[in-house]
Amino acid sequence: HLTPSTQFGLPGKPTTKALEHLVNLVQQCWSHTGRAKLEATLMTTNIAGADRKTVLKLPGYTSEEFWVDVGIPQGSPLSPILFLFFSSPILEALQVSCPFESFVLAMSYVDDTNILVTSPSEARNCQALKFLYDNLVRWASPNGIFFGPHKTFVMHFRKSELLLLGVVVDSKLTWAAHIEQVIIKVRRRMIHLRRISGSTWGPSLHEMKKLYVSSVLPIFSYACPVWFVDGRGQKIRGQLTKTLVQSLDAEQARFLRFIAGGFEASASEVVHKELHMIQLSVYLEQLALRHRINNLYSPEYRDLEAMWDNVFTDIATEQELGAHPYKALYGQAESLWLEMRERVLDKQLCRANWNPEQAVQSEAEGWADPKRRKAIIKAYLKDISMERSSLAWDRYRNDRSGKVRNINRNTPALKENWGPESLKYYQGLTRAQSSMLFQCRSGVIGLNGYLFSLKANLTFERSRLRKHVGVINFDLLVTTEANVATAWAIRHFDIAQFRWTGKHMPLPC
Repeated sequence: HLTPSTQFGLPGKPTTKALEHLVNLVQQCWSHTGRAKLEATLMTTNIAGADRKTVLKLPGYTSEEFWVDVGIPQGSPLSPILFLFFSSPILEALQVSCPFESFVLAMSYVDDTNILVTSPSEARNCQALKFLYDNLVRWASPNGIFFGPHKTFVMHFRKSELLLLGVVVDSKLTWAAHIEQVIIKVRRRMIHLRRISGSTWGPSLHEMKKLYVSSVLPIFSYACPVWFVDGRGQKIRGQLTKTLVQSLDAEQARFLRFIAGGFEASASEVVHKELHMIQLSVYLEQLALRHRINNLYSPEYRDLEAMWDNVFTDIATEQELGAHPYKALYGQAESLWLEMRERVLDKQLCRANWNPEQAVQSEAEGWADPKRRKAIIKAYLKDISMERSSLAWDRYRNDRSGKVRNINRNTPALKENWGPESLKYYQGLTRAQSSMLFQCRSGVIGLNGYLFSLKANLTFERSRLRKHVGVINFDLLVTTEANVATAWAIRHFDIAQFRWTGKHMPLPC
């Protein structure tokens, strides 16, 4: 390898793997309950600007010379790659024997350098960090590299928080502070999208869903294999609290109601089903599992295994090592991976004229191809998520049937099974039409005022609608004839929300 194994920021070595290495060691430290309590301390630093100047050249314009304040040299597509080679000795400079009996993990993400040390006391950790930092500066100064004091932070894993590679890491690894920041970012993004869309105007429902998937889901899911610790029914140490998971699910439901044009009273289960979106917690669990299965037996995974097997083994019991949450989660991933391979092999055996030897060979060739393997893993986990969503939807319908009054028990959405079919009914509708359709299908609609006053005699308009669609059937109107029916409802229901749109839209029929 041309770069150290703990140099991240390269293809296949994203922030998720970098954070996983750091948090893994902290969890390993906390898993130890032996005679000596172990403390973990992190130092993070960043290369300061190197007193460089540059100019910008655009067609017909050349800027004045100005200082470059960022640490990474720019100038060509090769610059970031060359910088990695230039800075790789930083990690080598930290691979020195530490005289303070501390375990040291040094890693970099491009120009961010992180040093995590563990020992029986925080004082010893500080001594070790000072020794390592002094050694680093002695190497860096002659090579023209300087570390900015304003970008250097130290955190004992006790009470404080630190923004590390885009993730808020708290000293107890509860991830509550990070989830709070994620929700703030998502709500800020909703404010931005509200400037281009409302329940009766703006991009269509399908376009808004694409915007959500492309610009909001990545905020939720950033580095989720590190912080979304869920035991999938198995109780493990350090997993997210039920309250935190519910807050994430509720935030997605809130955003999807905005996309669907529904009211706050619209059930989360209904809005997820209508937009064919799995719950956020299921989605994050799926991503985390996919990361771990893809990471199995990789060099980075071997490094994690080495920590589990070699760090503190002289004082830690097997039970203590087994309490490590990442070890438990990777164990689940490995079991699922073996189950997945068996199913793939079974499918190969079902093919015509294939004997077991051919099936095994084909299965081995398929898993040897990284792209095909990743595609199989992604599809398999997606099927599991959809199956879970379908079962959850059926449970919701069964529970609701015994609790809701008859008038609202069998809304169109509740009559249908989980699947992508309901989303197709919104295809080709304007924003106002899709909002009207969702409200009609969910049974939560602002019709009380209209039903109370019955201001308009719609006999003639109903006859025209019947003539156009052939028969007045409510289930038909909110499925295959949704385009005509929603336009008719917007124009004639006289609901305040749709009043302006109804006056200015073309006659539906």
